[in-house]
Amino acid sequence: MRSPRSERLILLAAGLLAILGLAGALLTQDLGLRAVWLLAASAGGGLAWAGERRARRRQQAALEEADRRLHQVSRQLDEAHRATARFLSTMGHELKTPLHAIRGYAQLLLGEAGGPLTRSQREDVEAILQAGDHLLELIDTILSFTRTGEEREPLHLEPLDLVEVVGRAWDHVSFLAEQRRVRLRLLAPRQVRVVADRTKLRQIFINLFHNAVKFTQDGVVQVRLVPGDALTLIEVSDTGQGVEPDLLERIFQPFVQGTGRREASSQGLGLGLAVVRRFVHLHGGRIWAEAGHRVEGEARPGGTTFVVQLPTWGPPAGDASTEEAGLGADSGRGR
Repeated sequence: MRSPRSERLILLAAGLLAILGLAGALLTQDLGLRAVWLLAASAGGGLAWAGERRARRRQQAALEEADRRLHQVSRQLDEAHRATARFLSTMGHELKTPLHAIRGYAQLLLGEAGGPLTRSQREDVEAILQAGDHLLELIDTILSFTRTGEEREPLHLEPLDLVEVVGRAWDHVSFLAEQRRVRLRLLAPRQVRVVADRTKLRQIFINLFHNAVKFTQDGVVQVRLVPGDALTLIEVSDTGQGVEPDLLERIFQPFVQGTGRREASSQGLGLGLAVVRRFVHLHGGRIWAEAGHRVEGEARPGGTTFVVQLPTWGPPAGDASTEEAGLGADSGRGR
């Protein structure tokens, strides 16, 4: 088998022979010599064509081999991903069982089922419950992320009021919001109707709220709901530390943290926004992040705004006038 260098030299020689043959045939007046030159040109062209065919066959074989190896690696990665997802799912459910018991006993203690608590004891039990809630959130985020590998993840669609969903989602972060002195400002009509999956829609808001609150101190998280016949617009804007512009496109990728300036105590897994994007896309919507806040009446710089567009799938109902509802950390909404 000839080496690639030899093949290239042969192709070069064949090409030169063909060119010389054609040039000789054009320059000579002798019919006999012209026939010889044409024969040489034909031979050179034939050799060049044959060499080119062999080179193309080798390239095609190399491409097919590379494609075969790529498919093999892809299958191995898929198998590894499924194995990892199964492991995380199993471990997550195993961890949730004792965690629910810990949280249950903490709630019983806070309810003073075993007798009154001193202020110090109540603070300790609240710290236990808060840590348990945080761990439960991390586990649920991991479980949600492992389930997002299924392209046809089912949606349980029903008519929903976004205003109610926002209030219930805020309850999940109200304890953290109270600690960091962050209040919620809701700008929306009295009702904003959409057709969506209740659980996934609530998780979208919980993740966006948690992301905003844990990186905001003494500030505001503003939610604006703008209903439309085809699309409903959702804005979640905070007055927190903000995100570097070069991270705005990558912030929805798994395990990407929003900023390096955030304190270590608030660092999470970097999966919350990845789950948000997945759930928004499952609803046929879009989501993106913008640098800077849109909180009305706030002159301070910085902050981040997340914009979500969701299909309304029905005309919006309720009062079209926009009103402001201030929901602080103690909003009082039931779960």
